[in-house]
Amino acid sequence: MMHLVQQFEYLKIQLEAIKLATNNFANENCIGRGGFGKVYKGELVHYKGKEIVAIKRLDPVFGQGNPEFWREIIMLSLYKHDNIVSLLGFCDESDEKILVYEYASRRSLDSYLNKDDLIWIQRLNICIGAARGLAYLHNPFGTQQRVLHRDIKSSNILLDENWNAKISDLGLSKFGPANQDYTFLVTNGVGTIGYCDPLYMETGLLTKESDVYSFGVVLFEVLCGRLCIGNKNGIHRPLTGLVRQYYSQNKIKEIIFGKIKDEMNPKSLEAFTTIAYRCLSRDLEERPLMTDIVSILESALEYQLELNSFDLKNNPIQSSSYEQGETTQEKSSDVLVLMLCSIGVWEGFYPLRNKWIRLPTIPADECFKHSQQESLAVGSELLVFGRELVGFVIWKYSFIRRQWVRCEGINHPRCLFGSGTLGSISIVAGGFDINGQTIKSAELYDSSTGRWEILPDMHSPRRLCSSFFMDKKFYVIGGMTSSTDSLTCGEEFDLNAKHWRKIDGMYPIIVKKVAQAPPLVAVVSNELYALDYLSSMVKKYDKNKNTWDVLGRLPVKASSMEGLKMTTRDHRCYIICSIISHRDPGRQVDIQNKRSAKWRANQYEH
Repeated sequence: MMHLVQQFEYLKIQLEAIKLATNNFANENCIGRGGFGKVYKGELVHYKGKEIVAIKRLDPVFGQGNPEFWREIIMLSLYKHDNIVSLLGFCDESDEKILVYEYASRRSLDSYLNKDDLIWIQRLNICIGAARGLAYLHNPFGTQQRVLHRDIKSSNILLDENWNAKISDLGLSKFGPANQDYTFLVTNGVGTIGYCDPLYMETGLLTKESDVYSFGVVLFEVLCGRLCIGNKNGIHRPLTGLVRQYYSQNKIKEIIFGKIKDEMNPKSLEAFTTIAYRCLSRDLEERPLMTDIVSILESALEYQLELNSFDLKNNPIQSSSYEQGETTQEKSSDVLVLMLCSIGVWEGFYPLRNKWIRLPTIPADECFKHSQQESLAVGSELLVFGRELVGFVIWKYSFIRRQWVRCEGINHPRCLFGSGTLGSISIVAGGFDINGQTIKSAELYDSSTGRWEILPDMHSPRRLCSSFFMDKKFYVIGGMTSSTDSLTCGEEFDLNAKHWRKIDGMYPIIVKKVAQAPPLVAVVSNELYALDYLSSMVKKYDKNKNTWDVLGRLPVKASSMEGLKMTTRDHRCYIICSIISHRDPGRQVDIQNKRSAKWRANQYEH
């Protein structure tokens, strides 16, 4: 035991410091309790600095002694992953056994199972995160041994401020060799009733498939909005029995929790339930690998995003119905704001998770050129318009198939146009044609069919304009008719009447010189916002008066229009810009809360 103490000496925290952080383990600082003892919240100074932490005080009366204590220290010190809770330190003074973790401010998943405000996309993301953490334990890198958790359950999946899932409580875990397809360990059955693999409890043979079974139970808890052991009329009713009954009768929809069944894409539900049910198979060989579970859950999320369409250029990413004109933007909680970071390379920002992801590089030739403005996202696709030696070309990325293909069929190839998206359709208007002429034509793209439809021409030709959908209609504002003439009028297109209406004075910026970039605009809750790049002022459009009201100034000024983007989500307006300086390079995200009208600046670098 002495060599363990020496190996992890850097993690030791003095008992006095822990008592100070918890006010001597005061009840008001207790945030949880279980079979191990109690968990406290406190502000503590440790080797990484000062921060809010979770402090688990083990109680030997409940069976967690030295072996479990040191096992968790070893596990969390060796196995580090974004979806596994981080160990910050420990204390073993005066017969105390205390573990200090990163603080997960949203506590554990089990407390949100029956909450209406945890929408389906959030539930999918939480499941994906937890699956990634468990997949890492089952498939470690290099010479590390496989880890079998043995106690996977929703109360052991913690959630941080951004709803990222964190696997916790590795005190019961077991090591197994990583270089074998099948790891069998003979051990006494431990775990939690309702989550434990029946085969493990019957035989004492522990396998990674035992964890898979437990994770399947968690997946159905998330779907059904209840714990695996319920109590009705004094009788315990296991969720797994209910699931088997309804799944075999093809009635699984009848036990889905509350409102989330109305949010679901049927393909997302099918992918989720199919993989979750395989986890519960009585045949070990039928249970999927955790890596396969991650892949299928990601597909379920991508299917769901078909209902939560992306609009890159001007609008927030919305979930809308073109036919009914219904906007469900408020439900679109986990959305992507997509940004061009270099030729052929796109990144997406998840506001909910405060995280950037990178798309595969466009497989275009070396002569391919395109810009941030020459792009749109519709349905589950990202369309990027560009130029090659032979002329204009459109590359299309499918979020379902995760691949780029050429998009054919546009009637009037163009660049420097305006575009907007509503559900599965998008409209492009104006721009330059193949001969370098400013045009006034417009086309509608339907992502469900992959077809382009020619629309009536606008009143005026324009390029470098901005476009968006608002009140079930398509708008174009700003732009130039030539290299010397800027437009201050807007145009409104009625989708039903197929008619354009000119609106004078709709431009949000006082024109003192020729505009060299389209105005930055965004729509949230059917209200139009714009950024005056020159003054860093954000404005709101008054539809009745056809005027613009100033809301406030950005806390920082962008160095250029390159990389500048404005979009919205929920009640917040996101402005993303490049800040170029010797001291503080990177990407800035400025957020305005619609309710409080206050700006907050966040720095992100990829």
